[in-house]
Amino acid sequence: LNYSYRGHNKATTMESTTKGSSSTASATHLAIVATATLSSAYVIQTLLRKYDTRKKLRLMAEEAVQRRDDKVHKVLEIIASKTQQHDDACCYSALETREGIIRGNISAVDNIIQSVRRCVLYGRKDGQGVNAITEEFYDEGYGEAVKIMSLLKKEANEEVLLSGKLLLGVPISVKDCVAVKGALQTGGLQCRTGEEHRSAEDSLIVHILRQAGAIPICRGNVSQVMMMPESSNNIWGTTLNPWDLDRTPGGSSGGEGALVATKCIPLAVGTDIGGSIRIPATYCGVVGFKPTPSRLSMEGSMRPRKDNRFGMAITIPAVCGPIARCVDDCALFMRAACVPDLFQADPYVPPIPFDDKIYAKKEKGLRIGYFVSDGWFDPCQAQKRAMDETISALEDAGHVCIPFHPPTNGWDTYGL
Repeated sequence: LNYSYRGHNKATTMESTTKGSSSTASATHLAIVATATLSSAYVIQTLLRKYDTRKKLRLMAEEAVQRRDDKVHKVLEIIASKTQQHDDACCYSALETREGIIRGNISAVDNIIQSVRRCVLYGRKDGQGVNAITEEFYDEGYGEAVKIMSLLKKEANEEVLLSGKLLLGVPISVKDCVAVKGALQTGGLQCRTGEEHRSAEDSLIVHILRQAGAIPICRGNVSQVMMMPESSNNIWGTTLNPWDLDRTPGGSSGGEGALVATKCIPLAVGTDIGGSIRIPATYCGVVGFKPTPSRLSMEGSMRPRKDNRFGMAITIPAVCGPIARCVDDCALFMRAACVPDLFQADPYVPPIPFDDKIYAKKEKGLRIGYFVSDGWFDPCQAQKRAMDETISALEDAGHVCIPFHPPTNGWDTYGL
């Protein structure tokens, strides 16, 4: 009996254990299924949320483009009413524009009309255009030109000549990331196409250039977040190289490079960290100059981060600079920008005016330092050849080129 009881008890225990194991397995299976279901629901919700966000951003960008395209420019009616053909010979440099206007040989109004005509023909996306323009201020520019002509009628030309109007009547374009009153600052980002990102005031550099007589008539396209050697984004599209429409004009100031190369404007405001002025200038066959960081103010220029927060911009700062068709126009830009009003408005800019004496001397025998490699990232053969050709040209011109090694290698610099 005891044996039978013990056997029965053992069988009962085994049955209970089996049932317990089965229940545990079922619970585990249910838990796995529930977890998988919740995970799938989370993934689906995340994907739907991302889809909705991207859809909203795409619609915002499309609305921004539509607002630009729907803007009425009355000056275009004036252009349409004129029967004369456009003459490329009228595409003056910035220096020629200023001197011609002061001497009475060039009408500031007619010059703006010529620039607007070329912007419409070659700067826009349609037709023969290179799609370099993000926003247009043609009527505003025309109004400024009318004011300049009125000023010249009231005052003696000599007084205007001495008034500091170094860019009198010069049409310019301004890079998308540099604030112009009433314009967007997108940096190529769809999330910055809302009306809240429209600038209430000019950036400091644009304010100074306006004081010098410059007339902003458009804005140039950029790469997304302005950190690529091209000018393409999901708002304004892709800017093309005016010399070969299958190629890029470079970036991130590629819109400015293309506009200068197509003679839409003689002078443009770009920004540069690692080549954003110099690369478009090279690709488009024009002249670009990157000043030393902090030589010109970046006050009012956007940073492609939330709330314009600093990132690497603290250790690798950007700087504004000119793109033009000749070196003298770049020098004119620097002369007009490096003025007391700039130094007083931005205490981080050293109060050093442009040195006309050194620039005017153009002396031979300058000592020019150069390095070919930073010790970490060696240049390709084409870049080495370009450096060799540049050094040879400088030495043939009578200058002394001295090789040196940077104080730190590229890896250390990158680690900063």
